Amino acid sequence: MSLDIFYFSYIDGKPVPFSIDIVIDALGRFADRGERTCWALTFPDGGWSDLYLDDANEISDFCLNRPALSPELWQGVFEIMRRTSGILVCTGAGACVTDASIISRIDFTDAVSPIYVVDDATGIRARIEAAMGIFSRYMNYIRRRANGPSE
Repeated sequence: MSLDIFYFSYIDGKPVPFSIDIVIDALGRFADRGERTCWALTFPDGGWSDLYLDDANEISDFCLNRPALSPELWQGVFEIMRRTSGILVCTGAGACVTDASIISRIDFTDAVSPIYVVDDATGIRARIEAAMGIFSRYMNYIRRRANGPSE
């Protein structure tokens, strides 16, 4: 089991596609694009993540699996967010947007609250670190339950 982070460019009840070139500009230099719908991202500090996206010229969402804490990842995600209209959902730790004005135009905010407006990549990383902490505590709980009561 691993943590997943989702980005949706989704306004007024419908997807808002954007060019795959935005993703390539932001994260392409870190990507092994051997698989068309799963890019293996590797960063200078040794961190890695899998990026799942559609094999299309325009996309409206993507998923990061096992998000690294590498600053290059979050700078790239911030650039994508800044250039598009959408919301980054950090499972268990709320969501992030770069433009407060779109919050009222996203129809599923009640399911992903709280929503944080971020000015830079460090704001996103703080949410990811919170999500990882919540995920880690949950996994420890599951392990304790699976192993039974300790003596």
